[in-house]
Amino acid sequence: MPHREEIQRLYNAYESIDHQDLPTRLNTLDQILSLDPKFPHALREKAMILSRMNQKSQAKDLMKEYLKHVNPSFTAGAYFFIAEICHEEKHLQDALQYCNEALHIQKDFEPALELRAEVYEKLGEHKKSEQDLLLLKKLRDEEAAKWADPNHYYHYK
Repeated sequence: MPHREEIQRLYNAYESIDHQDLPTRLNTLDQILSLDPKFPHALREKAMILSRMNQKSQAKDLMKEYLKHVNPSFTAGAYFFIAEICHEEKHLQDALQYCNEALHIQKDFEPALELRAEVYEKLGEHKKSEQDLLLLKKLRDEEAAKWADPNHYYHYK
């Protein structure tokens, strides 16, 4: 990786910056990306900051770039991030596609199931929406049962 030590120094500095100081955080990420435009952590963090700053289209593009540079098994949250932005922009078919990507990676990813049910409802696909809501209820009931069972491993340290 080019400029590895400098990138690590900047990323460490980035992590110590106040989370509310978005301009300074963004500036530090831009410095990292000027050294390595494919640095995944910087791409993801910048996308999340831009989303908070209401620059949704840029945020979506950066998250798509991030997805090109990471192991797919850890990307359900990134696909969901893009799905949320597509939903906010009223691009429902795109939101559905990205929810499906997230659920392909993690079939029990509740936020993606919730959003997909909402998108299906808005698209008039009531039966599919209902199926997602039923699956969501089943997942939540299973999780609640684990916590209610005193012998479940959740209760062991």
